[in-house]
Amino acid sequence: MQELPPPSYTDENGKNWYNLTQVECIVGGAVTDNTLRVWAEKGITPWGLPLEAKKYPLLRTGHEKPRTDRQFRILLSETSALLLRDLLPDHPRHVTSRLTAQEIADLQTATRHHPRIRSRFGSPNV
Repeated sequence: MQELPPPSYTDENGKNWYNLTQVECIVGGAVTDNTLRVWAEKGITPWGLPLEAKKYPLLRTGHEKPRTDRQFRILLSETSALLLRDLLPDHPRHVTSRLTAQEIADLQTATRHHPRIRSRFGSPNV
């Protein structure tokens, strides 16, 4: 099992949060950070896995012109990142393709039977 990178943010409760590029590395490149962004903004994956996401403001120093007009970055919790890592390696993705109906069904089944899901969220409605 690979070691996790240092978190981008740790909240007042001690919960670790990772930016989407870090989560992409944690899940082993099974999905891109753009795909993760779409899922995080919705708060749920296409197969019904709830994701803990938060918007964290970007710090602007004023010394340089920003490369983007975004005012925040999206962070995923360590729990969500680890759940994705546990579920996605069994379903390798090609970066340019979408999930098929069969792959979504397989991921729904894997999500239902994952021990962290049952203990944390109860029985998911997928």
